[in-house]
Amino acid sequence: MKTVLITTSGIGERLGDLTKFTNKSLVSVGDKYGICYIIESYDLNTDFIITVGYYGNLVKDFLLLAYPNRNFTFVTVDNYCGKGSSLGYSLLQAKNYLQKPFVFHCCDAIVTSHMDFDDNKNILCVVKCSSSEHYTNIKVNNELVTEINNKKHPDFDFAYTGISLINDYTQFWNNLENIYNSDKLNTSLNDVDSFKKMIQLDNCVFYYKVLNDWYDTGNVKSYETLKNILKPKYSVISKNNESLCFFDSTVVKFVNDVNINKKRIDRGNYLYPLTPKLVNYSDNFIVMEKIDGVVLSEYYNHGEIYNLLTWAKTNLWVNKSINDEYKNNCYNFYINKTNSRINDLSFLNQEVSTINGIFTDKIGNLLSKIPSDILLTDTFYHFHGDFILDNIIKTKDSYVLIDWRHEFDNQITHGDLYYDLSKLRHNIIFNHKNILNNLYEITYSDEDVTLDLKCNYFLMQQLGDFDKFINENGFDLKKIKIITSLIWINMSSLYDGSLSEFLFYFGKYNLFLSLQ
Repeated sequence: MKTVLITTSGIGERLGDLTKFTNKSLVSVGDKYGICYIIESYDLNTDFIITVGYYGNLVKDFLLLAYPNRNFTFVTVDNYCGKGSSLGYSLLQAKNYLQKPFVFHCCDAIVTSHMDFDDNKNILCVVKCSSSEHYTNIKVNNELVTEINNKKHPDFDFAYTGISLINDYTQFWNNLENIYNSDKLNTSLNDVDSFKKMIQLDNCVFYYKVLNDWYDTGNVKSYETLKNILKPKYSVISKNNESLCFFDSTVVKFVNDVNINKKRIDRGNYLYPLTPKLVNYSDNFIVMEKIDGVVLSEYYNHGEIYNLLTWAKTNLWVNKSINDEYKNNCYNFYINKTNSRINDLSFLNQEVSTINGIFTDKIGNLLSKIPSDILLTDTFYHFHGDFILDNIIKTKDSYVLIDWRHEFDNQITHGDLYYDLSKLRHNIIFNHKNILNNLYEITYSDEDVTLDLKCNYFLMQQLGDFDKFINENGFDLKKIKIITSLIWINMSSLYDGSLSEFLFYFGKYNLFLSLQ
């Protein structure tokens, strides 16, 4: 039985905002998290020793939920950031668990093939590298490592990957402890420092193993490169505070906000079986069954929008509830939330009011022109809350809803069905995949802003079916268009740069047209 040490305790500062809400080992790579590739590269009977510190609760919860049949021991590192912290210090916290040969596998060293070692050797896993700038350098002769040098050394054969088999564990721990005790504030202390001493002082022999499928996720540049290599099968809009991890029969969703996650769990159980069955959960994760089907954004069948709306009217928008307090919920959700989101927009101090040649007025004036009664209702129904094509799976004979909103204002079970209708209309026009491919335009000229958006012909052909359903069932199309415009305005604060500005002006432009 092999023992593998994975250090996840550091803050991952070289990944910037990617680790603002999560641990560096849980950053998405393809359809999974980075640590998944590591865990799955070793045999099922492997014993994993995991050091945890920064967002250590997330690492522990995820691994126990995602791999219930694997063996994990978690070692808490008390000092993982700042003065006195180092990879070497984190390694030493696991010393008592590793009084035997073991594999050290750095959590940002991704491999995609099975890892197998000769247990009777010290082995450094290496890769061919054109530059010595970013990695520890290795010199070899025949099968053996002859030198281990720091970054930027001019003479090298390979780069060290952060993966090693340590057979002479006693010498490794003794040297690492001695180096640490000589300078406990050395924040650069790491495994390589001990390897050098093992060769110099103990005459330990190191072999090397060349990896052909190693990828570095330790910094933004290499991470972005890897995203173009290990591409996801499932199209998911990237968010730092939420993510998805896909397995054969389950999907794990991460939500940074504990309260939002709890409400999502409650709503998921309430909406089931319209939603996937929830298999397990923790404060920040939900494990749900993986649905066999196709997301509607990739399902091409003319008339499907009309079929979906008919299904939702019968199965989703049910259990009518009348309560005068719901009007306050609508006011908070549509008016107060919009005003709050607008206040977050830094470019509004230079707001442009002429869009595509039409004077639309300032956003504050436009919002004040919305008849308050058109947005307020005392009648709520069951709802989804993010009723877009990417969040609806077409199964063999029905639909399954995924990624539901956690609440409507503070209402968990009931909400405004007009919000669901408006989200769908928004998504027919505003296709997320097109946006990810930058298929939108925004240009400024003097006091004018020009907007354009590439839409999907197949979906736009079904906009008539949407409007047909609305008219047949007595819904208010003007109200839907107004709420759709507010959705785009609200979305603008969730993005940066040109997309944020596009969403704001696109929403403002359509709000003006809807009020005419």
